[in-house]
Amino acid sequence: YRLAGWAGAAAALAALLAYAGWWLAPYFTSVLFRDAAVTTWVNVATSPIRGNLDGPPPAVGGRVGADRRIALVRNQQADPSDMERSAAEVARAEAEVTELRTYLARLQDLDAKWRTRTADYADTFKKNLETDIEGARRELGYITERLTLERGVAERKQALARRGNTSQTEADDALAEVMELERMRAELEKTIAQAEERRHAADRGVFLQSDGRNPEWAFQSEDRGLLEIALAERALADAEAVLAETRASAAATRQAFELISASPIVTPPGSLIWSVLAGAGAAV
Repeated sequence: YRLAGWAGAAAALAALLAYAGWWLAPYFTSVLFRDAAVTTWVNVATSPIRGNLDGPPPAVGGRVGADRRIALVRNQQADPSDMERSAAEVARAEAEVTELRTYLARLQDLDAKWRTRTADYADTFKKNLETDIEGARRELGYITERLTLERGVAERKQALARRGNTSQTEADDALAEVMELERMRAELEKTIAQAEERRHAADRGVFLQSDGRNPEWAFQSEDRGLLEIALAERALADAEAVLAETRASAAATRQAFELISASPIVTPPGSLIWSVLAGAGAAV
């Protein structure tokens, strides 16, 4: 009997515990699952910027897609003045670069035309020198022939003067003619030598007139043209650097404006929409 009594008590206790477990199960389930989910896994999705919801909000109970977007927020009060100002700076820099490129192209075109014209001048200069040299050589040959004749005349008159068959004045005049021809020949030889040297210099691109000066179409014009082209190229390079800088700044300003003017509310993909606290067009 004692064993049967203990068995009955144990059965009654087990029944009581089972009844208590059945009666308290909803509360344990709520604490273990629902409350744990609310406190640990339910999060409020906040807007990254101030603005208004663009379009209808997501449906309760829906799932977030792979793009992670819940809604789009637009800030209609975002100030675009910085973006507009940077765009105007880019336009001015582009206009400056275009103007300098046009100016440089014009200088290069003028330089090409100048070089063509200078080449024609150079050819004419060389041909004129060759003509002068050829003429001086012919004249030198003529003077050399006269000098040979006049020397013979002078020698004969000197011989006649010594014998008294002619006056000493005529002999001296003949000798003076010989000396004048010798002076003219020496002068022509010098002129020919100088002209030949100028001709050789012209082949090296150095053009000298008989007085030692450069022609107006020679180096001075080329130096000025090359200097202007170099200055224009430097100005264009500086302007292109400024343009690149302003474009980068404008891109950064535009990106910053886009970030503050419209931005999506995002959450991990696959998340469950537990509740919606804001309606379409609501300020957030």
